[in-house]
Amino acid sequence: MAEWMSAEIFALEPSATMRSVLISRLAERPDLLERVTVLPCDALSLDLDEPVEAIVMINVLYALEPGYRGRLWPVLADHLEPGGLLVLTWRDGGPPKPRPMRRLDSRRVGRHTYTVSSEIVESDGERATCRYLYRIAQGDEVLSEEELVGHAYRPAWETLRDELVRAGYVRTAAPDGLLAWRRA
Repeated sequence: MAEWMSAEIFALEPSATMRSVLISRLAERPDLLERVTVLPCDALSLDLDEPVEAIVMINVLYALEPGYRGRLWPVLADHLEPGGLLVLTWRDGGPPKPRPMRRLDSRRVGRHTYTVSSEIVESDGERATCRYLYRIAQGDEVLSEEELVGHAYRPAWETLRDELVRAGYVRTAAPDGLLAWRRA
């Protein structure tokens, strides 16, 4: 996004691990160090000095439980200037169907191969239960293997639309794969 605009950017990242990755990427871009601020909070804890023109959520919606989303939309509206834009990625069709474990990606770094695999354990309503396996190997020897089970949410269009309208947003045009809403 920094390539597309010259505005000041606030990046919210509550996860210390993900925040470290983001900050290390920013360190490689001296041109961004003056205008990108990484905040160690989630949106419900956000405290800015002034309203912002736009809020962009790329692949964030899928991590938000329905109750959290209901609290989130009004908070985001309070941080937007009048007519401000909320942009988010969204796919219709509900959660993905259950599927067996499959490899998502594998990379060799030095002598080690890092592999990420996942499966969809179950799917119900808008929620899918996902299992991830993170493996580090050297040759045929597995050095480390960690498992993470979590949930992803893909609300139906009507649910998402109703939540946003109740929070005071009006839909506006957006490119394919994105939804755009303006603060009324």
